Order: sequence, then structure tokens, then C-alpha cells
Amino acid sequence: MRQLHFDDFHGWDYLSTERVTANAVFLLYALPLSLVPPLMLYYAGTHYQIEYLSLLKGDLLQTVCGIFFLAEQAMLFLMAAAVQRIGETLLSPTGEFEPSYENSLKLSAIGATPMWLAPLVLFVPNLTIALLVAPLALIASAAMIFQGTPAIFGIEERTRAALYSTAIVFAGIVGWATMFYVVLFILNVAMP
Repeated sequence: MRQLHFDDFHGWDYLSTERVTANAVFLLYALPLSLVPPLMLYYAGTHYQIEYLSLLKGDLLQTVCGIFFLAEQAMLFLMAAAVQRIGETLLSPTGEFEPSYENSLKLSAIGATPMWLAPLVLFVPNLTIALLVAPLALIASAAMIFQGTPAIFGIEERTRAALYSTAIVFAGIVGWATMFYVVLFILNVAMP
């Protein structure tokens, strides 16, 4: 992880090779990390008196956490498809730039890392701290995407890379907001 962020893209260059498959990134990296938010949500719901979580008891809290986990998985694959489509549409309407779905999935998985790790702050029973960490995680994810996009897709022109990265970040924000909305909607329907 340190290499992805500080060593002139060596980590991203390695990820863009065929030696690292999208399946390996998903199974060995994204899947385990995506367990952190629902597990922390469950932990917070069983250990703290948080307004909405305290209303959920037992099986209902487990169901909400399971739905959140499934929503994360769906969003990862939808985001990878969006990254690929944005690249095809935005950067190359003529078809000269064709980002692969594999690299799009790798970028989506690695770029989401701070968002997956941010819920670890729920070990501290302070809602203010949690609310401060969330935007910091979003900024860290955006920084990783801005750094990784040119390297993983081989974009040398800075303007094109910045345009593509910006579109990816906005799509990610919309995706995460949609995922949370769906989970909150299900939570609202499930509550008596």
C-alpha cells in the first residue's frame, strides 16, 4: 500500500500488468477490505447507543450489515464498468483509447481503500470523530485515483489524465451516495 502512494507509481505500474489479475485483486484485496465497514457497523450497533443503530436489534442489525456488504460488492463492479465507460466516452470517442475492465476494476478496488478503512474509527465511540474521518477518507480516495489513473491506464498527457480522474471521482461519489441511500432506504423500510 505504501508503494501505491509514495514511490512514483511503481505500485500502480505493477498493478497494470497482467501478472496481477482483477480476480486476485477482488478476492485477496477488495473482498476482505469490504468486510470492514459492515463488521464495524455491527460492532458499533452492538456496543454503542447510536440513534439509528440502537433501534436495530439482533437479526435486523445483521440483515442490514449483510445488505450493506452486498451493496458494496455490487457497487465495486458497477464502478469498474463506469470507469471503463467513462474512459471510452470521455477520452476517446473514436475508439483509440480503450481502458480494460480489468484495469478499471483494479483502480476501483484500490481507490476505495480509504473508504473501506475509515469505519475503523467506529472503535472510538465518538460520532464527531467519525464524521471528521469520512471526508478525509474521501479525499484520500480521490488522491489515490488521481495518482493511479494515469499510471494504470498509461495516460501520459496530464490534462487528459486529470479530466479522466475527475470524472472517476465524481462517479465514485455518486456511487457511494447511492449505495448509502439504498441501505438507508432498506433500513427505513425494515424498521417497525
